[in-house]
Amino acid sequence: MNRGKWNRGRRNKGNQNDPSKLPENFLSILSYRGMAGLKSVFQTCSLEATLSYGQTAVFYAHRMSERMMRWLVEQGANINAVDQWGRTSLHNIISHLAFEDQLETVDLLIRLGADIHAVTPDGDTPLHYAAQWGHLSIVEKLVENNGDIYAPNKRGQIPMEYMMARANNSNICQILPVAEYFLALGVPITDTMRQSVRQLAKFFAFYRSDFNKARLAETEEALQCLLEIFGVPAPPPKRFYDGKAKIIAAPGSWQEQFEELYLWILTPPLTEKAGTVQGELLRVSGSVCSLVLDGFVTDWAEFPTRVKLYYIPHFLRKGNPLLREEIREAKRVIRELIREEKILRPEKLCELTVSWIRKNPDPIPLGRTFYD
Repeated sequence: MNRGKWNRGRRNKGNQNDPSKLPENFLSILSYRGMAGLKSVFQTCSLEATLSYGQTAVFYAHRMSERMMRWLVEQGANINAVDQWGRTSLHNIISHLAFEDQLETVDLLIRLGADIHAVTPDGDTPLHYAAQWGHLSIVEKLVENNGDIYAPNKRGQIPMEYMMARANNSNICQILPVAEYFLALGVPITDTMRQSVRQLAKFFAFYRSDFNKARLAETEEALQCLLEIFGVPAPPPKRFYDGKAKIIAAPGSWQEQFEELYLWILTPPLTEKAGTVQGELLRVSGSVCSLVLDGFVTDWAEFPTRVKLYYIPHFLRKGNPLLREEIREAKRVIRELIREEKILRPEKLCELTVSWIRKNPDPIPLGRTFYD
């Protein structure tokens, strides 16, 4: 008999002498030993012990039975403990498992006392998160339990505004029924929501040629419904840049000009480098801004990513360079990202990109770079 097969997950590996840390194989222990394994872990670990990202055992509710979760809470585990990002287990289940319906787990957490009004440092409630990912069943469950559909976050966005501001091509079909649900509850349509739908339609037109053909028809239909609901006209088809014309945006704010240039100069897929310095600055700064603002966990200090970031000030020195202080500001923003400081300003890189392109309308060939 292969004894190793039956003993898998039995020993608590790593962190054995630190009661504030869960064993490295905690999830394997849950999978292979169940309740007995869970109890054995907490013979030596504190109920507030964490595995990673400051997340305690309750953050892994989706890996445990109701009996195991109830035992944890009965022992005194804090169902509303927060991780290093200030999110509770309820926030985490909804966001980390973005494309999996965890309605049963959400229902269990609520029954065990999870605070549906808990907010992140940005003021986002679990309802903000559920709306963002288009989880209609979870949105309904939270509202049934008195989730506040008008609760604003620190940006002043109620859940529906938050959802529309963060909508993207991949979840258009999911957010449509959530939008209809909120409207049926009486949430009014605002100009901010209309602007978000306008942005969504523009970016769909931009990516349309590279969109998943199997999902194209249903996504276009859902987008058309959103345009009609919010009273927004469909955008014109994408313009394609020929690589030769002067790169000049229409008058407007730097945000408006960045969007115009991004949608014109770049062509999907954006995994490939642009042919000009102007295009590459738009691609890299836009990617950084999206990753940070959408809350994706990114290791900015990782070598390939760090090299790409360091190219931004290098590009800003080309042609008619920006002022030294502006380039130093770009370096400061990059250092903040790499050090994972609490306040990040990725949008500053986009603003500096627009400033540089204004001074350099003639396309500059990208040339060789030391990153993919």
